[in-house]
Amino acid sequence: LDFGAYYKGYVSDMTRTVSVGEPDAELKKIYDIVLEAQLRGVNGIKAGITGKEADALTRDYITEKGYGEYYGHSTGHGIG
Repeated sequence: LDFGAYYKGYVSDMTRTVSVGEPDAELKKIYDIVLEAQLRGVNGIKAGITGKEADALTRDYITEKGYGEYYGHSTGHGIG
């Protein structure tokens, strides 16, 4: 699910992953890889790094785990 709100000039965006039924082992593995990549991105981001460097914080881990070819978009996006 991907949704957000506009309120008094503020903009939000939120994405959540849900499963209808029990996900199989492969889907759980992929979810865990994406979660770890997100945590690496959140923990590694800092003032002064480029967008390319921020993207690499997540992309490199996903690629290392064998799923890089399926990661066809950039990490994050601007809002507003």
